[in-house]
Amino acid sequence: MAAFPVPSAHLKPSGDLVLRAAVAAYLGRYRGQTRLHSESDLRVFLRWCTDHELDPLVAVRVDIERYVRWLQTQPSEVSEAVRTFVHPALDLTGMLLPGMLERRAGTLLFVAGLGAVIPLPGMGALAVASAALRTYALTINAALAGTGVYAGALVIGGLIEHGDIHRHAVAAAGPDGAAGLPTLDPATIADTAWELAARQERSEAIFNALG
Repeated sequence: MAAFPVPSAHLKPSGDLVLRAAVAAYLGRYRGQTRLHSESDLRVFLRWCTDHELDPLVAVRVDIERYVRWLQTQPSEVSEAVRTFVHPALDLTGMLLPGMLERRAGTLLFVAGLGAVIPLPGMGALAVASAALRTYALTINAALAGTGVYAGALVIGGLIEHGDIHRHAVAAAGPDGAAGLPTLDPATIADTAWELAARQERSEAIFNALG
């Protein structure tokens, strides 16, 4: 029986040979279409382990639960997230862009979550919506080149200090835990937004306080 062709990028510290042997033993129980589907499922799991720096051979229950949650994002949840966070941006762009193009001046800044650029399974459908919004912003940016109108994206990964979510998080964490919260300075974000609009040299800025 041929060994399962696990790409080296998906191998963890347990070692190439050990992992290949484990995978071969697991797949050896299956034949035909069942084996093909099992191989496909296993590839997804190994890729997920790589993205989360997890050794698949030492994964524990909590790791599997995280993986299952990651798999369980439903189409209806994605549709709702896109309807809530992407559709309004499309509607406003449709309302504002014609006038901006006529004046040959204007700025459209779209704010997306960090899940748009970094895998964050806990964000679920929101990560999909963020990725869609960011891609839309970058597409509009390219389409508007040379028109005098600018579009860009601010990708936010963290708690913006003094905002409502930050205040709730600080209250929940208490005095001892608040210092460890992943926070972002709103003044820095504002300065960057102004720089993007004024210089029109970059299509996006990414703020990552999550490490």
